[in-house]
Order: sequence, then structure tokens, then C-alpha cells
Amino acid sequence: MLEAGDEGAAEQTVAAVPSPALAVPASLHASLMARLDRLGPAKEVAQVGAAIGREFSHALLAAVARKPEIELGSALDRLIEAGLLFRQGVPPEAAYLFKHALVQDAAYGTLLREPRRALHARIAETLESQFAEIAENQPEVLARHFAEAGMSETAIQYWSKAGERALQRSANAEAAAHLTSAIELISVSPKGVSESRLELKLQMALGSAARAIHGHAAPETLRVYTRARDLLDETVPAKEQMAVLYGLFSVTFVRGEYAAARPVAEQALAVAAPEPDPEATAFANRMMGIVDWATGDFLAAAPRLRRVAELYAAGSGNVTDLRYSQDHSVWSLSLLALALWPLGFVDQAIEAASKALARAQQINHAMTTAFALIFGSTLCEFIRADPLRGGHLFDEALDYCVNKDLRAYFPWSRFHGGLSLINRGQLIRGLK
Repeated sequence: MLEAGDEGAAEQTVAAVPSPALAVPASLHASLMARLDRLGPAKEVAQVGAAIGREFSHALLAAVARKPEIELGSALDRLIEAGLLFRQGVPPEAAYLFKHALVQDAAYGTLLREPRRALHARIAETLESQFAEIAENQPEVLARHFAEAGMSETAIQYWSKAGERALQRSANAEAAAHLTSAIELISVSPKGVSESRLELKLQMALGSAARAIHGHAAPETLRVYTRARDLLDETVPAKEQMAVLYGLFSVTFVRGEYAAARPVAEQALAVAAPEPDPEATAFANRMMGIVDWATGDFLAAAPRLRRVAELYAAGSGNVTDLRYSQDHSVWSLSLLALALWPLGFVDQAIEAASKALARAQQINHAMTTAFALIFGSTLCEFIRADPLRGGHLFDEALDYCVNKDLRAYFPWSRFHGGLSLINRGQLIRGLK
């Protein structure tokens, strides 16, 4: 009634409503739709703005709407006067915000399917051609518009870029959302070799995000790496195959599902066998070595771990990519010590742990050093002696993990430190 314009129009509006309905307020959505319908040409501007988003700039709206500035300005004034938009700044530098998300939804809902797709295509292409900064720094914005326009191939490219950018910022939840959007588009697209390879790349990236968000043992992480493994074939380079298999192996091993971990390790060995790549060989032998160790087959584990240590010994020329793993030689020597001890080779176990600590100190990589310290602590606890670091390795391990904020290692280092204190007769301190 208030927006009817004059008293006569208001009376006509009231008269048109059946008397029972006057006792019950009209739905908010219907009210907003009626408000938009009375805006005349301004309704189209509201539709364009709604397709862009809850917030939009004058420059982008003008580029997409393609109306004379006087006509556009008049329509925007009408929307502001009607209480549908807020404006900040002065055109052409102004920015606009729909007063409520429901207002945006109502305006967007008035668009028919094909005009809506065409409008999203126009927005996406305008952003790509005229707003390079947005295309570079906010690829998810273009991805959404290309997806709504039905231009799936381009949308997938932008979702992928958005996911990679988010991973670089450690914005894992955001990365997972973008990568999942890309994967969902691929799932409804015709399948070919290129699509499968692209999905594999996306699943590998999603695996990193899933580990960070849900943990290694989570069903979500297992689901991602299982799907990635399904996408492997002989055309996938060995390095990529190994990354997927190591990811899946880590999930099954952390879950304690050694029977499921073993065939993954065996597949990794088969992939690495014909390859000259030392890293593929190292990862495959690491997998089989640790599953042999975990299932008590120390005789089988020891030679595999020794091979990795030799491949990546100082002066070998082979260097671990520390973005994805602890140093291969330190890792294998640390675990080798725990395989040699139950076989009765205590002196060799101490020697392997000592080499791991010395090598870790040379490399100066936080995760690698923490691994060597904690596994060395474990050995000390097993043999009920402190042959490493003069009896202070437990304290050193915990202090290092705290100082480097390696939170995943806190419980591990505290647990073995507590056992060490108990073994020394300090029961109360150990339990604390």
C-alpha cells in the first residue's frame, strides 16, 4: 500500500485483496516480488545485479547491463529509494549491496532459465576481458558464473585455479569446496582421457586438503584417495602414481588396516620396479618396510629400510622433496633402528638412530628432526637405557616439538617421555 504511489492507487490495492487475506500478512517473498514488479525498467538492473552477487561495483554493473549512464543511474536511484539497495560512494566508483539476501534471491528468481544462463555468460566474459585483477585474484567468482552459464570446461579450469590458490594459503576448507565443485562438474561431463587426468590432478589436490581438515584416517580422506587410485593407469607418470599410492597407503596405515595397506605397498613396488627414479623406489620401499615392521616381520623390513637409507645417504646426490615428506634417509634409519632392536641387534639399532639424528641436524627440516627425535626416544624406552644424547633425548624431543609448534607430534613425544620417567622410577612425574 505504501509503495502504491498515491491514495487512490493504495485504495485499489487494498480492494483487490480478499478480506480473509487481510488478516494474514502476505509472504515476504510475494511482497518482494510485487515490489520488484512495480519498478519498471529498474527491475532489469536489479536482475543483473542479483546475478552478479549480493555486492557489486558500479563499473561491473555498467559493463554488463550495457545501458546509457543516465538510464542506469535513474534505475539505481529507484532501487535505492525503494529500499532494495544500499549505495556506498559516488558513481562510477560506487559499490552496491542488496539490503537483504532475500531481496537478491527474489530478483534473481524472476529470471527465466535461458536469459539467466546468457546473463551469467556475459558477466563471466566481462570479468575475464575487462576486470583482469578479479580474474587473477578471485578465480572462484568467474568459476561460479561460467558454471551457471553452462560453460563447464572453463568453469572447471577456474575452480581448479581457485583450489590451488587456496591450498597455497593453507585455506584448506575453501580449497576443498572449490576442488569439489570442479570434480562435480567433471562427473557430469562426457568422459575422456583428458577429463580423467584432470580429475586425478584435482583429487590429488583434494587429498591434501582432506588430510588437513579431517585427518589421515578420516573416511573423507580415504574416499578421495580411493577414487584417485581408481583413476590410475599406465599412461599416468610413475611420480604421480606414487603420490596417489602413498596418500592411500598413509590413510590405511594410520587407520591400522595393515591388510589393506599391504596391497597398496605391493602396487607401489610394481610401479617403481621399471623406473630409474630413486624417489619412487624410496617411497615404495618405505611403504613395504613400515607395513612389514608394523606386522612384526622385522627380517623383511630391515633390508627395505636399509635400501632407502643407502639411496638417500649423504653424498648420494639424491635429495628428498621436503614439501611432501620427511627426509627419506632419516625416516628409514629411524625406523630401521626399531626393526633391528627386536631382532637382537641392539648396537646396530643405536648406530642407526644416531645416524638419523646426525643427518637430521644437517638437513635442519622441522618435521624430519622431530621424527628422528621421537623415534630415537622410542628406541631408548624399548632398551630401557639412554644411549642417545646423554639421557636427555626425551626432553629434547618434547621441547623441539613445542618450539616448532608441531602439534601432531605433541602426544607422541609426551607419551614416550612419560614412559621414560616411569621406567626411571619417577611414577608421579611420568603420569603427569
